[in-house]
Amino acid sequence: MPKKKNNIADAFWKVFQPLPNLTVSEWAERYRVIPPMKSAEPGKWKNDRTPYLKKIMDAFNDENIEEIVFCSATQVGKTQVILNMLGYAVDFDPDSIMVVYPTEDTGRDVFRDFIDPMINSSRNLRNKKPDNANDYTLTRISFKNGATIFLAWANSPASLASKPIRYLFLDEVDKYPINAGKEASPIELAKERTSTFWNRKIVMVSTPTTESGHIWQAYEHADVQYHFYVPCPHCGHYQMLKFEQVRWENKTGTFIEAENTAYYECEKCGGKIYDHHKPKMLLKGEWRPDKRIRNYKTVAFHLSGLYSPWRTFGQFARKFLESKNQPEKLQNFVNSWLAEPWRDNTTLLKQEEAIESLKTHIQGEMGLVPSDAVALTAGVDVQADKMYFVIRAWKSDYTSWLILEGVVEDFDTLESVLFMNRYKTADGDSMAVELACIDSGFRTKEVYEFVAKHYPYARAIKGASTDLAGRPYSLPSSETKKQVGPAAPYIVNTNFYKDFIYMRMRIPPMESGSWYIYNGVSEDYLKQVTSEVRVLNKGKVRWVKRTEHAQNHLWDAEVYATVAADMLQVPFRKKNKEQKTIVVKKRKHKSNWISGGGGWL
Repeated sequence: MPKKKNNIADAFWKVFQPLPNLTVSEWAERYRVIPPMKSAEPGKWKNDRTPYLKKIMDAFNDENIEEIVFCSATQVGKTQVILNMLGYAVDFDPDSIMVVYPTEDTGRDVFRDFIDPMINSSRNLRNKKPDNANDYTLTRISFKNGATIFLAWANSPASLASKPIRYLFLDEVDKYPINAGKEASPIELAKERTSTFWNRKIVMVSTPTTESGHIWQAYEHADVQYHFYVPCPHCGHYQMLKFEQVRWENKTGTFIEAENTAYYECEKCGGKIYDHHKPKMLLKGEWRPDKRIRNYKTVAFHLSGLYSPWRTFGQFARKFLESKNQPEKLQNFVNSWLAEPWRDNTTLLKQEEAIESLKTHIQGEMGLVPSDAVALTAGVDVQADKMYFVIRAWKSDYTSWLILEGVVEDFDTLESVLFMNRYKTADGDSMAVELACIDSGFRTKEVYEFVAKHYPYARAIKGASTDLAGRPYSLPSSETKKQVGPAAPYIVNTNFYKDFIYMRMRIPPMESGSWYIYNGVSEDYLKQVTSEVRVLNKGKVRWVKRTEHAQNHLWDAEVYATVAADMLQVPFRKKNKEQKTIVVKKRKHKSNWISGGGGWL
């Protein structure tokens, strides 16, 4: 007869048997499953696919390490680092866990697309799910073994408070606001939750933005900083991968030619390294510290997207060529592809030097619109006794030309400049101002009346240097619309648009996206548009006056004209002479509207 099974002994052994002594990377390879539809490579987790993540994950098991910083490009697997550490903590060392995302919307997306699928696809985690649905929500997951995951948002101080936390994960920290509501930094608020735990772990992950950003500051202040070195397949020399070593044939060729011919050149032997070499190089790669110190508690890892198995050297070459003449795209390339902070010290030029630099961008004459312009916009900065204005022409690639600038003393004159004049184009046609954005900070009632009269070709705006939930401007609230009507002001992030203009100023003349002034522009204009500098202020890059009494009204007017171009969605405009002629004829036919009457256009 078969021996009777001892169910009591089996149950006892199952509960009290020692846990396997696994690291995070070993746990991931044994228990982690990437579900279909959530990855281009579903199935069991394989450390060999991204071997550079192994040391980062296993730093979680080092009892001497308290904080782990991972500054990385996109598409290298940084989200998976957090997920694997999270799964390990729940399964092998259960305790209180907090994961902080920039916003609630981001948190919802990550919960739906990553955290919930990870729990359900791993048998170990799935078996620990609570039976009560109320214990498995977006903001709190209470597992059967005592582990609890709290999801929090950096812009919500309430979600960061009043919970003692042993494990803290801070995801995409460079997207966090400077402050959580009226409270302190969301990072500091969250870290305070871990203060009672001697064995706490804090993991901070993000793509960098600027040198003053959260992740770069954390990286630079870490006790130890690591870089990943890989061997050349030809000479064996170990080196960090740097974009300056990416080469391609025919520097003046097409984007496709660059993508198809790109390779990496070994910094020592000059050998050509191709994408098919990368997997073996990564397997032999190793993290090397910049310095070695004793008793370190914080370690930081930096990883460029050049190491990604999902991006080719050709894609880097093409992305660079597509971005190099468009500063906002170039910054994304530097941040998201190279994992480097955007560095810019040229605003530290003396004002005289900045003016001389600006004079290299002279093209055209006052009042003359280039033939390839697709729109005319205006910006007006209103003061107590004067109104400063600029009119700027735009091409669909955001190349722009100053057409007219100046100052007027009353709204009748401003009306004439903006809406009763047409500006000749180089091909013999003419264009009218299509949209004017007018500051409503001074003489607010008069501005509202003027805008209401000329709506929708004039809009009131109100400047704000704060982030508007990631948007450059926000629409008027429904309550304000009820009170003010069509003149309800748009709230504008002026820092965003000043950065935008400044980046355009740096594009060399004759290249796509450049920013021009006309021959003979006033010295007052030159002084005003160079009257501010970008500085680090309270942890954030802001624009401030060079001197307390500097005049910056025309600089603000340029900002408002750029806002108008953004509102018109200039990049989606196409040059269509026939349509432009129709617009001009309609304006001529209805021009008496300016002095009272119906709408035009």
